[in-house]
Amino acid sequence: PAPKLALGLALLESRAQPAELRSGEQLTLLLTWAASASIPTDLKARFSLLDQNGSVVTSQLAPLAEEFPTSQWPLGCVVRQHYDLGLDRDLPSGTFSVLMEVLDESDTVLGSRTLPETVQVTLPERDFVLPPFQQQVGAEYGGLLRLAGYDLTRSESEARLTLYWQAIGVTSTDYKLFVHLFDPATERIATQQDTLVGDPAHPTSQWVLNEVVAQEVTLQLDGVAAGSYVLAVGAYNAQGRLQVAAPVSFTVSSDRLLLPELIVTR
Repeated sequence: PAPKLALGLALLESRAQPAELRSGEQLTLLLTWAASASIPTDLKARFSLLDQNGSVVTSQLAPLAEEFPTSQWPLGCVVRQHYDLGLDRDLPSGTFSVLMEVLDESDTVLGSRTLPETVQVTLPERDFVLPPFQQQVGAEYGGLLRLAGYDLTRSESEARLTLYWQAIGVTSTDYKLFVHLFDPATERIATQQDTLVGDPAHPTSQWVLNEVVAQEVTLQLDGVAAGSYVLAVGAYNAQGRLQVAAPVSFTVSSDRLLLPELIVTR
């Protein structure tokens, strides 16, 4: 049988995933608990990431089972629970272990265990210098993201837009990007792309202040009716679009930045 941690509580199984991740990402811990005796109190769990010197680099305290408090567990009960531990965006690369502690309602540590799994963290490379680009913009989205500028190239079959973002704030949200090619007379969207702002492997929740991220978006023009179209760039999340503040030389409509170039198809 699994050894007891505290007050009849035993940890049967643990799993940390993913085993390899980048700074700023989220580590998920999947634990299976068992009650070998009645537990008289609602226990908590604290998870700490330890570096190779045993120093705590990040820590999180949570109810051991928020939706099914331990004081309600019947004898012999088995509970599977997952916990999310967010990693600091500037956490250095290295191999880390996870210390799990069980605490009572007064935050007294009743028992602890270092999980057998280790976690490999890689600090992503970051850019803080803007490269040269065709068109300077300086539009701000929600006070968090700045579209510093862009490059635009096109062929008969596609329009390729490279956006140069700067983080002017820090957010825990992964914002999405839309690029619409639309008819300005009717507002009808001829083609569009929706994706995460930045790189899907490096979304906005992982950016640090002043970081520069280049993003390429390609719109397919095959099948688009002949006409003159405008490109619109916006950012959004589940609550709606971010408000856009742009220099007076640009037009903002319905929280979209309208690019000045006309895309003419024949």
